[in-house]
Amino acid sequence: RDMVLELLDQVSLLKFVDFVYVPSKFETETSFGYAFVNFVGPAHVASCRQRLHGFSGWAVPSNGKVCEVSLAEVHGLAHNIERYRNSPVMHPTVPDGLKPVILSEGRRVRFPPPTKAVKAPRVRKD
Repeated sequence: RDMVLELLDQVSLLKFVDFVYVPSKFETETSFGYAFVNFVGPAHVASCRQRLHGFSGWAVPSNGKVCEVSLAEVHGLAHNIERYRNSPVMHPTVPDGLKPVILSEGRRVRFPPPTKAVKAPRVRKD
C-alpha cells in the first residue's frame, strides 16, 4: 500500500485520492498485484490513466508487470467505506499496512468504525 501511495504522490495525484486498498496475502503480507484507488472526481481518473497506464518502474521486482488503469465496480468513498468497514481485513489482528486507508488532501484520516463485529480473516495454509 505504501508503494502505491508513494507512486500517486510522485505523479501529483495523491491529493485527489480519498481511498486506497491493496489486497494482500495475509500470511506473507505481499500484494496480489493490484489496488483499488478512488479519486474525488472523474477528471482525476483520466489524469491517472494518462500518467500511470503502462507504468512499469516499480520499486520492487515485478516480473515485467505493467500498470493497467481501469474502472472498478464499486465507486465513491461512501461505497468503499461500506464495502470494507465490516470486512475481515479490518480485524485488529490484521497489520495496518494491509488495511484500506481513507485520505483527505493526501493525508490519512481515521477509517469509520465497524457497524458490527468483524470476523478474523481466514488464512490459507498451502
